[in-house]
Amino acid sequence: MSRQEILDEPASALPQAAQFLAGYFHQDWVLDRSGWEEVVDDFIAESPRAVVVDAAAEIRGLLDAALTGEELARVLDEVGCSVDPSAYGLTAAGWLAAVLARFDGAAER
Repeated sequence: MSRQEILDEPASALPQAAQFLAGYFHQDWVLDRSGWEEVVDDFIAESPRAVVVDAAAEIRGLLDAALTGEELARVLDEVGCSVDPSAYGLTAAGWLAAVLARFDGAAER
């Protein structure tokens, strides 16, 4: 996936990641869970391993695309992800890296 594909059509360029980000981090996710980490853990527990691996690869590709912080925040918004990483003292890239670290940690278990 190219940087431009991500910017033009993020949901198409990142289908599994977009599904995860929109489906698990919907506008009411904070009412259901105590923190974003719990949401990620739920996704890992509830999803087939192949889906988690694909979502992780797409998030890794998103981070590797060298988007600006503003572009990355826009991509998250456009796919329907209702997370404000600054609420956790993180940038969008920092939050996605933390999500990816949880995916990678689960893969090691």
